[in-house]
Amino acid sequence: MLAITQNWRCWCSRLIVASVLIACLPARVFAQITPDNTLANNSNVARHGNTFSITKGTQAGSNLFHSFSEFSVPNGGTAYFNNALNIQNIITRVTGGSISNIDGLIRANGTANLFLLNPNGIIFGSNARLDIGGSFLATTASSFKWSDGSTFSATNPQPPSELLTINLSALFFNQLQAARIENRSTINAGNNLKGLRVPDGRSLLLVGGDIILDGGSLNALGGLVELAGVSGKGTVGLNVDSQDLSLSVPNGVPTADISLSNGAVVDVRAGGGGSITVNARNLDLKQQSHLFAGIKSGLGTATAIAGDIKINATDTVSLDNSFVNSTVEKNGEGKAGGVFITTGSLKATNGARLSAGTLGKGDAGSISITATDAIEFDGEGKDRSNSGAFSLVNPRAEGNAGDVSITTGSLEVINGARLSANTFGKGNAGSVTITATDVIKFDGEDKDGFNSGAYSRVGSTGNGEAGGVSITTGSLEVTNGAQLSASTRGKGNAGSVRITATDAIKFDGESKKGLNSGAFSLVNRGAEGNAGDVLITTGSLAVINGAQLNASTRGKGKAGSVRITATDAIKFDGESKKGLNSGAYSRVGYTGNGEAGGVSITTGSLEVTNGAQLSADTFGIGKAGSVSIFARDAIKFDGEGKDGSYSGAYSRVNPTGKGEAGGVSITTGSLEVTNGAQLSADTFGIGGAGSVSIFARDAIKFDGEGKDGSYSGAYSRVNPTGKGNAGDVLITTGSLKVTNGAQIGVNSQAEGTGGNIQLAAGFLTLDRGTISAATRSNTGGNITLNLQKLLLLRDRSQITTNAGQEKFGGDGGNITINIPNGFIVAVPRENSDITANAVRGTGGRVNIQANGIYGIKFRKSKTPLSDITASSEFGTQGTVELNIPDIDPNSGLVTLPTIPVDTQVAQACNSPDYAQNRFVIAGRGGLPPNPKDILTPDAPHIDWVSVKFINNNRSIPPVTSKLTTFTAKPIVEATVMTLNAKGQIVLSASSSTATSHSFTHNTVGCHSS
Repeated sequence: MLAITQNWRCWCSRLIVASVLIACLPARVFAQITPDNTLANNSNVARHGNTFSITKGTQAGSNLFHSFSEFSVPNGGTAYFNNALNIQNIITRVTGGSISNIDGLIRANGTANLFLLNPNGIIFGSNARLDIGGSFLATTASSFKWSDGSTFSATNPQPPSELLTINLSALFFNQLQAARIENRSTINAGNNLKGLRVPDGRSLLLVGGDIILDGGSLNALGGLVELAGVSGKGTVGLNVDSQDLSLSVPNGVPTADISLSNGAVVDVRAGGGGSITVNARNLDLKQQSHLFAGIKSGLGTATAIAGDIKINATDTVSLDNSFVNSTVEKNGEGKAGGVFITTGSLKATNGARLSAGTLGKGDAGSISITATDAIEFDGEGKDRSNSGAFSLVNPRAEGNAGDVSITTGSLEVINGARLSANTFGKGNAGSVTITATDVIKFDGEDKDGFNSGAYSRVGSTGNGEAGGVSITTGSLEVTNGAQLSASTRGKGNAGSVRITATDAIKFDGESKKGLNSGAFSLVNRGAEGNAGDVLITTGSLAVINGAQLNASTRGKGKAGSVRITATDAIKFDGESKKGLNSGAYSRVGYTGNGEAGGVSITTGSLEVTNGAQLSADTFGIGKAGSVSIFARDAIKFDGEGKDGSYSGAYSRVNPTGKGEAGGVSITTGSLEVTNGAQLSADTFGIGGAGSVSIFARDAIKFDGEGKDGSYSGAYSRVNPTGKGNAGDVLITTGSLKVTNGAQIGVNSQAEGTGGNIQLAAGFLTLDRGTISAATRSNTGGNITLNLQKLLLLRDRSQITTNAGQEKFGGDGGNITINIPNGFIVAVPRENSDITANAVRGTGGRVNIQANGIYGIKFRKSKTPLSDITASSEFGTQGTVELNIPDIDPNSGLVTLPTIPVDTQVAQACNSPDYAQNRFVIAGRGGLPPNPKDILTPDAPHIDWVSVKFINNNRSIPPVTSKLTTFTAKPIVEATVMTLNAKGQIVLSASSSTATSHSFTHNTVGCHSS
């Protein structure tokens, strides 16, 4: 019996113990909120259903301290801090070794801020919520610190000092590796928001080791969300201003990683305010995660200002199919904040975007990125959004776009990614400014054919001015359709594109849809405004395979200028697959109404080949610009494109154009224009042609023709469809060759007059070459050749100022050739001509001054031989004036006697009264005795005899030959021999300053009979 009773009692005792444990188990599982009894006035936790009320704690002024060994809130549970309303800060620490798992509600009274510190880690589950009146801070630091050095530590728990009545000032990390904070909260937080939310205008701060937002969201509308990853020992400053909290992360604090994934969102959009700050080692946004700031739809005022998004990552920022966005939303009013990123490197891929725009009323913010190493924007997302950085004024919005500013080591913008500061509404576009110490690369297009690039644009619905694109770098590549563009399609001026590269710049190719790589400042069709300039300064420049530098207008407004300075070399080469030529262009297009700005180049050497062009044209209404080139060493224009377009430099009024061509100006060491390439300032429309001015220190060569028969050369022409006068061609060089069909022309094939050609050179060679100032129906132009040594004419070469055709009148122009110390040489039977002829008008005037003219003669009209003519078929003859010395070594030669003449000359007496003897040999008058001798000063002067030709019903142009006349000087007998400073013997008739030597002359005596 006793045994049974004892066994029963034992069993009952165990049952009671088990019952107690079972009864206590739900409480332990339900809420792991346990005070640790480390305070002077310990915290108290009481359960009321699913809610655990937290009271007591230690109060110091408006600060209330709680300390727990464990603090977790499971799904469906509530941790309720039942504080007095006068409490401003609830400061809570967890001193045990467990992570705080919060999957329920944390609640507090009044407007108190809530601080939660657990060095072991904090995890917010998908159902975690906040219901507090102030700001919220969760941290895995080891302790809170105050400005007086006092601490409230979780790793060394001590009661708080009575001095802790002031606001805390820092978070102290004493761990080698701080624990992580993770947020998965996606629960409804009201107003279509999900996740953790603090009251509007308050702060939500997570400060720990790695911070992970895995689908979870953070909301502080109009307030501040700040994320700071701290990996090890350090102190983070904390600023507490009433209900506003913010961090101060000093340099040198070891940082940790922060990631947002699976659609995680940080949202601070409101009617004003709202900022996001991220401090990390690496920041990773992926899988459509977002940082949102700005003026929310339907909110704001004219004076409202949204906060900024600031990201500081010591290593990398990675954005993949995610967004960082500060915007004035539709129907919102106010100014959007900016996006500011400082990092080691940044990569934005698969449609990731940094955006600061406006869809309502108010200015967009700016985007500023500083990366010490590299930045990459790549590709588009599944929703076809392009990766990039954007500051936009959207359609129907009112406000100015901000700027996009990038400073980095190297930059890649590829596969359709963009850097853009545009306006499609009412307001100005911003600027895109890029500085890279090493390399910048823009390349390719996205799947939809949108080009990579940097853009500052006024869109078709826009009304404002583009800001421009500015790049400073070591080297730059813009390839496969990528573009740098500052343009307008609406109402407003396009901006300028400015590029400075210390090493090299390369523009290459086109996109798959045929859009050309290049730098553009354009006024597009239907737009109103002026184009800006394209300004390039570099070591070397290559513009190839259809790439372009273009500052043109197709709308109503002036085109800009293209100005290039390269210390080494510039190369323009080839065309695109669709036949668009590489080159530099300043144009007024077909639909344009304005003036072209011009193309200006300064370089070491320049190549323009295979159809590439430098062009300042007008196709519409307005003046064409000028093309100005300076090259220290050499310039080469060569060949044509596959579509037959020729390499060259052009300033033209095209067939649909109304205006004047600007001109082409070149200064270089040497110049080659070959295989159909051209330097041209023409008019095909209504307006005068410009001038071509060339200075080459050494040599110029114009050679050959294109496959369709177009000739290499320098031209200022009025073409058959044109109305206007031709301009001038001005050339100064050491030597000039115009060969194999090449030409220098200032012709008018319409109603206008021909231009003028002025050429100065040591040598001029025309070998099947032409220099022409001819006209179809008006006065021919003038040609002036100032040469030092030689004019050589070969194989049907022509120098002509002819005027008129069979149906038209027109007077021949004038030809002046000055070679006072040189010669004109031609081959008689090669039919090379110098002509100033007319058909119905008056022949021109030919004036030649030379030492000699060989192989070409004046004739009354053209013959199959080499001719000089100034005739008129049905009108008055012109004049030909040949100014050459009276020397003809080919005529009047006789055989000299072979027997020497015996002569005796008496010596002179010193008596003036004595009879004098003399001996005289009279040669041919005006010629030396021997054809090989030089002409002596005492040669007698004999004039030419004019020959009168018989003219059949028309007058013959007079031919004047001005012979060189020499005045004979008396011969004086030498009386003194002296030695000059060079040691040479000098005979003179009087004394000099030279050293005198004895000179003995024995006088022959004169004796009387």
